[in-house]
Amino acid sequence: MSRRTFLLAAGSLAAVSSLPRSLHAGENEAPLTAADRRRLEKSGPAATKMFIAALRTRFTADTADELREYIDPRYLKAHELQEGNFPVRTVLTNNIFDNQLSADPRTALIVALTETAAKEVFLFRLTVLDDAAYILPLAEPDKTTGAFDPWILRAKV
Repeated sequence: MSRRTFLLAAGSLAAVSSLPRSLHAGENEAPLTAADRRRLEKSGPAATKMFIAALRTRFTADTADELREYIDPRYLKAHELQEGNFPVRTVLTNNIFDNQLSADPRTALIVALTETAAKEVFLFRLTVLDDAAYILPLAEPDKTTGAFDPWILRAKV
């Protein structure tokens, strides 16, 4: 990871820490167990890579249904997103240049080619449910549009 990517990520995480407590993904999470840590270390990078690879298809709220499988089912249930339109924000992706977990394997970083930049960095929050790794969006869906970001941060590098 370049110094610029690190500084972008660090600055954005500092901004996230100023959000209202109710918007923090980890607020109601139990401490990470050793078993969950191993599961995330093993399957977390695959989950984020498959999600970014799936974004190689241009989606709309009507066609994004297949992306549900990557999002934590508890988040989907809490926000009534299990069925119907799926207003997840997307970007058209291509090559994946980097995919790694932080020291806390619930946070993943991906660098990919997108339709808007030669390289963009994405930070994801991950969680484990029934031995599978899922993306856990940080914030609630927009109250007006229902759209939500699956990532914590998306920035051009």
